[in-house]
Amino acid sequence: MEELREKALNSEPEYPTHLDNRTAAIIRELLQKYSGFRLGSNRNDGEEVQKFHYFEPIDWKALKDRQLQAPFIPMQDVQSTEEEQRDDGVVTPTDSMQPLPSDVHKAFTKFEEMPEVL
Repeated sequence: MEELREKALNSEPEYPTHLDNRTAAIIRELLQKYSGFRLGSNRNDGEEVQKFHYFEPIDWKALKDRQLQAPFIPMQDVQSTEEEQRDDGVVTPTDSMQPLPSDVHKAFTKFEEMPEVL
């Protein structure tokens, strides 16, 4: 576990060769260790992400106005009950959803944010 933590904190990920430059660029920007440099973590977070060249082909107004057709519609989960879903389709917590075990939660406590580099 410590080796994984050290790798996450101190090394850069290797990107698969099949990724195009645009895809690798957005992943790299989203994985910036220092949050001040991370895409979408500043004052204009949503706008910054929308303006990133990866999303250039998206018509954000048409998306907001629900005028775009989804490229993929997943099969509906027939096991979901009406009690578990709000009207907007968001799944709400139920008794079957449990918090992470303390040892698992503890393993992620140091991943909040990198200390300032300056």
